[in-house]
Amino acid sequence: MTKWNDFDVIWNKESPKSRQKLMQKVICRGLKPTKENCRDYWMGYIRPFNDRGTFVHCNPMKNQSIMRGMGRDKYGRPRKFERRNKSKKRNSKK
Repeated sequence: MTKWNDFDVIWNKESPKSRQKLMQKVICRGLKPTKENCRDYWMGYIRPFNDRGTFVHCNPMKNQSIMRGMGRDKYGRPRKFERRNKSKKRNSKK
């Protein structure tokens, strides 16, 4: 079973105890306790980012406008590294 399927089993249980636990953890991070946000938290997609002294928890792939406001790209890297040449310049030995 994959982690995605494990979440579906937890979410669809008759007993809401584990679902309520997930929802409380999402609320503590300042997000709405929807199924989608709970799944993102369960899968590990929601990460904390430092925004000028305050921590913002979000999924960088889904909240790209928030990430741009913090000066980061959708992968969480600072935007100054977005357009740099990624190939390493090496001296060839003769």
